[in-house]
Amino acid sequence: MEDQVEALERLSRPGKQHAKLQSLAGEFRMESARVAPDGSETKTALQGLARLEWILGSRYLRWDSTAVIDGREFTTHGWVGYDNRIEEYQLSMITSVSSGMAIWHGGGNPLSEGIMFVMEQFDQKSGARLRARNRLRILSQELFVTEDLDSEDRPLQRTYYRRVTK
Repeated sequence: MEDQVEALERLSRPGKQHAKLQSLAGEFRMESARVAPDGSETKTALQGLARLEWILGSRYLRWDSTAVIDGREFTTHGWVGYDNRIEEYQLSMITSVSSGMAIWHGGGNPLSEGIMFVMEQFDQKSGARLRARNRLRILSQELFVTEDLDSEDRPLQRTYYRRVTK
């Protein structure tokens, strides 16, 4: 049994893919914009703060945020990391405005084209597949963005995360 635990620990050690997420650790101001088909942006009312910090030996980033939209406060908790075994990034989110747990799976390079995340759910009543796509891109050490995408991977909305400097 001890050999199995050692093997699991060795295989789960953070590596190059985890290191690509390093600049996500910290505190960030959030603001959001809707994206028109021509690429122009219209700022939304969303304003907030996010804090991402490494947990469990730098295997995962815990992602906590609070946002205010039209005077109402919303809270989100999540985790992002890289699964060495199946070689994919994973993101899990829960929020105060939903009773479901969103689990996203993705690939790509967060430092260039971004991580393309896909979340799939099945409607138990109709059997229909529900799918959503999101991209996370690190633009610099001070700025990253998440994008809600349409079925052709065009941005519908962007949330910008700018590092809080003290």
